[in-house]
Amino acid sequence: MQFQVNRAGTAESAQLERYLGAYGHLVVVREGDLGYVHVHPEPELVDGTVKFWLTVPSSGRYRAFFDFPVGGKVHTAEYTINLP
Repeated sequence: MQFQVNRAGTAESAQLERYLGAYGHLVVVREGDLGYVHVHPEPELVDGTVKFWLTVPSSGRYRAFFDFPVGGKVHTAEYTINLP
């Protein structure tokens, strides 16, 4: 998974900072039994994106929470992932 962070309302890339040693953190929780995966990204940005290698334990519906730092503040983006 790759995440590109832009400034609100623009196509301009946000200036990402490191947070706990990385450009972001990803937590993925499986619906139903709350199976949990915490993933760290590649150590450096990949083409301006934060790149994660995610392997989930099974198919299902997952909620993903991507934490990323910009301007000294940590922001969280939430996503739903459906895996057949």
